[in-house]
Amino acid sequence: MKMKWFAPLTILASIVIIVSVISWYAFPAWRDVQGGRWQLLGIVIVATLPIAKDVLGFVKEWNTVAKPNDEEQNSSKSMKTDPSLASIQGSGQKESGAAGKAAMRALLLDSLREQELREIISDYFPDLFSTISSRSNPREIIAELIEFACKRRQVKLLLEIVDRYNPRQYRRYQKGIDEIMAGLSSEE
Repeated sequence: MKMKWFAPLTILASIVIIVSVISWYAFPAWRDVQGGRWQLLGIVIVATLPIAKDVLGFVKEWNTVAKPNDEEQNSSKSMKTDPSLASIQGSGQKESGAAGKAAMRALLLDSLREQELREIISDYFPDLFSTISSRSNPREIIAELIEFACKRRQVKLLLEIVDRYNPRQYRRYQKGIDEIMAGLSSEE
């Protein structure tokens, strides 16, 4: 049984104990006041709760960045095994469109961090920027960006921007990108 609350409580208790002990010895006036120990403890708890909340929020954010969830890992593994994304060679237009979107999604996931995605949308796709929530995760942002670029016929612009931000990944996906571009030119 995994206790999700155990680690945060342990961290909070450790911070409270350490700060209390340091304060008890650093400020001897607490020893002279009746109930000073309890007053000090109360003040330390009240003062450390916001700090602990911020620290735990940072740790949680760090863990989500450092360890992507299982769905992202599985899709990322399948994309990394075939960076050229030869699966784009769909026979029908619908299939190639879906495969092209999958290829762009893989490229964007592997090429850009969330902050870079938000910057690109803010700078190059301002109409989309106002619709994206600050709580949207990178997968949702990428899906909306691809849909937006396809509807507005700005896929080529999007791919050029990705090439500027991460040319190494862009080259890694070059075959799939060439097939996307070929599909775009045949649609025009």
